[in-house]
Amino acid sequence: MYDIKDLGSLIPGGSVEPHAINYAGHVVGAATAQGGPRHAFYWTNQSGIKDLGCLQGDDHSAAGDINDSNVIVGYSRDNNSERSCVWVGAGGAPQVINLGTKFQEIWGNAIGINNAGHIIGRALPINTSSTSACIIINGQPHLLPNGIPTPWLGSSLKDVNDVGLALNNFGQAVGQVGYLLTQPLMWDPTTGRRKLEPPSIFSQQSGSAKAINDEGLAVGWAEVSVYGIGNTNQVMRAMLWNGPVSRVLLNIPGFDVSQALDINAGREIVGWAFNSSLVNGQRAMRWVKTFAEDLNTLIDPDLGWTLQRATSINNHGSIVGVGIHDGQSKGWLLTRRIRSIDWQALPAYVVQIVFGVVDDKPGVVINPRGEVIHPYPPPNPAWESLSAVARTELISIASASLLKSGRRRGAKIDQKTALDAVARRVKQLRGAPRAGLS
Repeated sequence: MYDIKDLGSLIPGGSVEPHAINYAGHVVGAATAQGGPRHAFYWTNQSGIKDLGCLQGDDHSAAGDINDSNVIVGYSRDNNSERSCVWVGAGGAPQVINLGTKFQEIWGNAIGINNAGHIIGRALPINTSSTSACIIINGQPHLLPNGIPTPWLGSSLKDVNDVGLALNNFGQAVGQVGYLLTQPLMWDPTTGRRKLEPPSIFSQQSGSAKAINDEGLAVGWAEVSVYGIGNTNQVMRAMLWNGPVSRVLLNIPGFDVSQALDINAGREIVGWAFNSSLVNGQRAMRWVKTFAEDLNTLIDPDLGWTLQRATSINNHGSIVGVGIHDGQSKGWLLTRRIRSIDWQALPAYVVQIVFGVVDDKPGVVINPRGEVIHPYPPPNPAWESLSAVARTELISIASASLLKSGRRRGAKIDQKTALDAVARRVKQLRGAPRAGLS
């Protein structure tokens, strides 16, 4: 189950569309601003929603992504053109910087950023007729290569419409090529550029790769049909690509159309699916091991929300998206609910996980199903010294390890594996203070 939070609005009754959430739970996207145009926004649990503004002379902007250092990328535009830009200092007085001059672009959009500060997007450089996927590495712009020409792809920049939509922390990127009928792509620093294909029993008319995690797993959508069954209808389906292997993600019965929009390090995938028999038939979805769950079934139904689209998920499993509440379009944040229970009443199979690792005093209890039971006395000084962000990540690591080693109720739990996993991450955190240790 999840707790849900309304992200608020920049003006009363204004719509909010979150696009990305980072490790710390900070959210960016686009929201209706004073006077009607949409502006990029930045949201934190502490300070709420903030208008990031536009480049000078522009009246519209949107933020597409945020990294763990709170660097934000997106675009700013006027009535004639759109420019890629970056916002820094969002926690205080945000400063917006025009990236368009790097590509001498007449049109552009910065869509994704990784923790190294590399930025991906699309640009229409001067003297070209089509947009090209572009990436900024260490402040220097590069157009992503076309690779070896194939029948479905032109051989020069002027023959393609490449768009880079996301990149991971190892420099792998995904996106699409084409105009009316797009095709999903991956760029790899070692192997170059390639088209992402559907499973062999499907034909693919069009598609797009929307996100990629650090494991190199990519998600998105493809319009597919099954070969040889006499049905030529193309159906948009959520997709998962793992190297040369691809999978069509399963839908809940009644939901025919779907898209996957993001994937985290735990292989949790989020997006949406559509059921024409429902009022406002689009529903926010989460896929685990390719099986779909309607996120509306994982929140309190009495709260009156209809979650329509899940747009981003971070490595804690926190999810943002768009939905309807009180008849208005709203942005929302889902966080996993931590159960509170009398620890003395727990059965013997419950396992104590020492998150501090250094002084062997218990801090949190987790059962074999991976559910966190909190609190557990006495307080652990090492646990208390961690930031809330670090605590959440360590809970996730231990939960995943416990679930893997004990699937059935009462199964033997490999506590040492969980402790070792936590200890390794604590060591990494101590080597990188920004990640959460203080």
